[in-house]
Amino acid sequence: MPENCPYPALEMESAAVASAAAETGIPFAAMRAISDAAEEELGFSLEEFTDSEMNIKMTKILVTVAKKPWIIPQLLRLARNSNAAGKSLAIG
Repeated sequence: MPENCPYPALEMESAAVASAAAETGIPFAAMRAISDAAEEELGFSLEEFTDSEMNIKMTKILVTVAKKPWIIPQLLRLARNSNAAGKSLAIG
């Protein structure tokens, strides 16, 4: 990424879709909203909250929070940031 980039962002999910679209000649455009900083390390993984099909399961969340109560502030911050990002995306 160029050093003079005023708002650097690393985005991987849309890049994979864009690559597949380019290979097949399908036009592609994406709009994304950023919800967290790249350097922010979370004390949990998505796998701890989901089943084998990546469906979020409340029981798994509760068990993880019971084992790792220090992640509560992270979850609250993630919820707030995701909500703000969703609103920004909707406006866009």
